[in-house]
Amino acid sequence: MSLGVILLMVLAGSAASFIVEIATQALVGGERWVFYHHALAVTGAVVLLLRSLGQPVLPYLDIAAVSLAVLLACGRAGCFLVGCCHGRPSDWGIRYGAKHVGAGFPSDLAGVYLLPVQAVEGMWVFVVATVGGVMIWHRTAPGSSLSWCLIAYGSARFIFEYWRGDRDRPSPWGLSEAQWTSLLLVTFATACQLAHLLPFTPWQLAAVLAWAVVVAAISLRQRYRPVLRRLFRPNHVREVAFALDHLAAWRRLRPADAACVRLEQTSEGIRISASRVTTPEGALLLYTLSNAEGEMDAVTARALACLVGRLRHPDFRIGVVAQKPGIFHMILGPDGP
Repeated sequence: MSLGVILLMVLAGSAASFIVEIATQALVGGERWVFYHHALAVTGAVVLLLRSLGQPVLPYLDIAAVSLAVLLACGRAGCFLVGCCHGRPSDWGIRYGAKHVGAGFPSDLAGVYLLPVQAVEGMWVFVVATVGGVMIWHRTAPGSSLSWCLIAYGSARFIFEYWRGDRDRPSPWGLSEAQWTSLLLVTFATACQLAHLLPFTPWQLAAVLAWAVVVAAISLRQRYRPVLRRLFRPNHVREVAFALDHLAAWRRLRPADAACVRLEQTSEGIRISASRVTTPEGALLLYTLSNAEGEMDAVTARALACLVGRLRHPDFRIGVVAQKPGIFHMILGPDGP
């Protein structure tokens, strides 16, 4: 392989990535960096360059794939530090504060424990890049490293997407854009192996089959729990957070009046009310959960109570009691000021 060709690949890839970024800003009216968009553009530019130079494609694509993986690992480290591409609310994880809010992080998630999905993905991509680099070093068949990167990253990215909590990301037919892209890339790499366009690697195909079983299981679970899937979409989680903030502001205005109850409702029909209850042990905060669009079941109520706790009351004891069919009390204690 020629160092000059590799330098031309860098120039062609950089130009393609720059064009994608300019086009994206023109279309959406702002910055929106999507790894798959840039990776596909860079790969296309590199293939066209290699074809025009009469160079073999697969050996250089191996280098390009590993290089993109290294860049993505560095990028995810940056995401982790600034709070973009963040995870869902959780019982543990990373918390972002006022400094991050000033830089664009959602204010309603400030101080909330979030799954560190950026760090997890970054570490996995680093492993993918390392293995791919070792394959190149040991001079495996051309295309082996490319195939490994496509399958290893694509299959993992599909799963990581379920942990993402950032908003306003398109999800056609129940899957995110990144999940559809991952599905297509893994399928493409597998088909190329079966057609002997890429080196045939039995253990990679076995891994794809195992991944397909996991994906099918997740899809079936979501199919039979569609309400939970809708309620825990990032945009709806934001509505729940704002509802809790409105209720908290109301409690501060009327801290001593336990007889008054305020009700908030989300776009999915989830109703949340809040009141204070005085007991011999002290003041307790009481939320009431229900669904305006149908009877809420116990599984949904417990899941919502868990979300409420993660969003605004991570240090409180939480209990869920069914008041009557479809209506549940969520009790937190002891209540803070």
